[in-house]
Amino acid sequence: MTHDPLLTKLFAEALACQKGGNLAGTLLAYKRIHKQFPDFQDAWVNAAMLLIRLGRYEEALVAAEKAFDLDGGSHTSYLLLAEAHYWLGHVGNTAKQFEVAYGHYLKVLEYNPKNAIAMLRMSEICCAAGFYDTALGMSNAAVRLEPKNAYAHFCRGKAGLYLADYAGAESDFRRTIELEDDYADAHQSLTFVLLITGRYKEGWSHMRASGKGFFGAHWHDFGKPRWNGEPLEGKTLLVYGHREVSGYGDNIQFARFLPRIKERFGNPQIVLYANETQRRLFKDLPGMDIFVLKGDPLPHFDVTVPMWGLAMATDTDLPDLPPPAPMTPREPPPALPELDRPGLKVGLTWSASIGRRLETSAFDVLADIPGVAWYGLQVPPSENPPRLPGFIDMAPHCGDFYDAAQVARQMDLVVSVDTAMAHLAGSLNVPTVVLVLHPLPDWRWGMGESADWYPSAKVLRQPLREAPESVVRLLKAEIEHRVQ
Repeated sequence: MTHDPLLTKLFAEALACQKGGNLAGTLLAYKRIHKQFPDFQDAWVNAAMLLIRLGRYEEALVAAEKAFDLDGGSHTSYLLLAEAHYWLGHVGNTAKQFEVAYGHYLKVLEYNPKNAIAMLRMSEICCAAGFYDTALGMSNAAVRLEPKNAYAHFCRGKAGLYLADYAGAESDFRRTIELEDDYADAHQSLTFVLLITGRYKEGWSHMRASGKGFFGAHWHDFGKPRWNGEPLEGKTLLVYGHREVSGYGDNIQFARFLPRIKERFGNPQIVLYANETQRRLFKDLPGMDIFVLKGDPLPHFDVTVPMWGLAMATDTDLPDLPPPAPMTPREPPPALPELDRPGLKVGLTWSASIGRRLETSAFDVLADIPGVAWYGLQVPPSENPPRLPGFIDMAPHCGDFYDAAQVARQMDLVVSVDTAMAHLAGSLNVPTVVLVLHPLPDWRWGMGESADWYPSAKVLRQPLREAPESVVRLLKAEIEHRVQ
């Protein structure tokens, strides 16, 4: 274009403001140029770059689109449009507006097909939305573009996890760690793969390297050192399992390690800190010296460890698992008239507090099995229980875990999704079927039909690409077999 003296003067003023760090003045100067010389493409390009820097992405996108229209689509304006859409996608992603974010990332690839970061953000969104094959495809493309990008390998590994491709996920997480040794999420995700495939000792080493716990578990700072397996002779160990840091099922599963700590680590005094709902269940727990209710004053202690961290702290491998902690109440179970019925007594639990759940309508296919007395063990009571003939909800009799144990021990079979009831029934040595659901089934149930942690339990898994209720079809065959 013809260089007008006024345009030359205004553009020079804008550049001087920008060089001097006066960003507000720079934007004002560019706005003057836009008003008086709307076809001057450089002012739109520079303004777009500055607006991106200031986090004003919507305005940046408008300026970038104007620059694009003026220059017929130069490389610079393509990249500007891609960057503006990327940051708008980032804003949407942060606000959990995933559809909006995905749309912006898609535009990024339209303007810059080799933007690996946008592909990886889309992969993350697809994983969150359950489109795992698309997530894998996006991360695969990113790995091809940037084979030394640790984040690309991590995203591909994560998609592989959701598709139960544990070998592929393991390879990607190991490559991530090769490229970036302190990548905490990669160490944690590799821990999951190693644990679910039964390689516990190596799994614990990567969990330590991650600095994190199990997925969804937490540490609590009591102002004392964490116990990592050092000798404990003459010391007091605080083992904590209150609800904010540990699931009730975790406490039942890992309580088996308390006697081992006594035997192998110097016979320390063990204080267990947990919630009221498990106080009576743990009253006579082997290896425990003192039970302290959450909120009550703590006695003196030297080191701490969460209940879920006991297998890691003791560096226990799968072949060396202790048996389940005995949970059977000493008192005989109460005589409940609801339980005085003929037939195979089957107790059902269908929902966990952290999202693993089956719709009660999924159990409709069980209604025609003869010779079964159906009971509900779901706590709290459900407003929409399974529609099974003669179904009786036992939740009113399950005030705490001790009461629940008294009911569960009278069942011929307990069926449960991955929740505390599965651990309780397994510890009571009651025949148990654990219904394992996708995505990302818990590591502790392994990959086979047997449950390494509970000899009386059998594992049935939701087929990978089928709906959750498909696992109930497998359950139907299992119950029919047991009835016969």
